[in-house]
Amino acid sequence: MNERWGVGLSLFAPGGVGDSFASDSPQRYLVEDWNMFYISLSPAVGYRWNEELSLGAAVNLNYVSLNYDSAVFNGPGEPDGSLELRADDLSIGFQLGLLYELSPRTRVGLGYRFEGGAEPSGEPDFSGLTPAREAVLEAAGLLNQEIDFETTFPQLLGAGVYHEFGDGYSTTADLAWMDFSEFGLSEIAIGDSSIETREQRLDDVWFFAASLAKRLDEKWTAMIGAMYLTSGVSDENRTFTFRMDEIWGVGIGAEYDWTDRLTFGCNLNYYFLGDAPVETDVPLLGPLRGEFTDREALSVDLTLSWGF
Repeated sequence: MNERWGVGLSLFAPGGVGDSFASDSPQRYLVEDWNMFYISLSPAVGYRWNEELSLGAAVNLNYVSLNYDSAVFNGPGEPDGSLELRADDLSIGFQLGLLYELSPRTRVGLGYRFEGGAEPSGEPDFSGLTPAREAVLEAAGLLNQEIDFETTFPQLLGAGVYHEFGDGYSTTADLAWMDFSEFGLSEIAIGDSSIETREQRLDDVWFFAASLAKRLDEKWTAMIGAMYLTSGVSDENRTFTFRMDEIWGVGIGAEYDWTDRLTFGCNLNYYFLGDAPVETDVPLLGPLRGEFTDREALSVDLTLSWGF
C-alpha cells in the first residue's frame, strides 16, 4: 500500500487427512473410510516498523468437513450393515508474525498461530441393518442420535532463517513446534447399544526442514530440500483411524520468474511415512493389531505467486 503498510490474502487448502481400508478387513467395524478436509482463507496485514523489523497479523476463516464410513456388525453369519456420517463447521483463528533482516542477505522470521476450534456435527445414516440389529439401535435411541466432534486446531510456533551466499546460492532452515496433543480427532465405535466417540491421545510434534537453492539465470531457480516430522502419536495410543508415524521427506523443485511480479513453481516430494503399528479393540469382536510393510508417498506441488 505504501512504504510502511502491506495487505495480503492467502487461500490454504492442504486437502486434509484420511484413510480407507478393504471392505473385508476386521477394522471396518471401527472405520472403513474417513477423511477430514480443511480449508482456510486468511486476510493479512503487515507493517514495516523500521529498516530491519516488520510485523504481521492475519485472521483465519476456517472450514472443516468430516466424512466417516464404517461397517456395522449385524451378528454372526449376517452381512454387514453400514454407517455414513457427514459433518462440517466454520471457525475463526488468528496468526501473528515478525521478520527481522540482519543484513540485506540474511533474515529471520517468527510466526505464531493461536489455538482455534470447530465442532462439526451430524446424524449417522444407517443402511443394511437386520431387523433385530435395527430394533436394538432404535430402542437405544441411536438411529437419529446427533454425533458431535470437537476438532481443535492446535497452536503452532515456528521460526525460520534465510541466507543468500555468493554465486546465486541461498539456503533456508525451519523449526516448528505444534501443540498437537490438543488436536481434536475422534473415532466412532458402535457397540451393542451405544455409539462411542473415542478421543485420540496424541503427542506434540516437532518439524525440521532445510533447503538449498541455486539461481541458474535471470528466470530460473533450482531447489532441493529435506524435512522431518516427529510422530504425533505413540505406538500404544495409535488407532486405525489416525495412524500417524514419524515422517521423513526429500524434494526437488524449480521456480520460473515470468515477470518481476509473477512467479511459477513446481516441486516433487517423496515421503516415508513409517510402519505405524496399531493395537486396539473392535467392538463385539475383540483385539486387533497390525502394521504397514510399505508406506510411502509422492506429491507434486504447483505454486503461483504474484504482486501488484
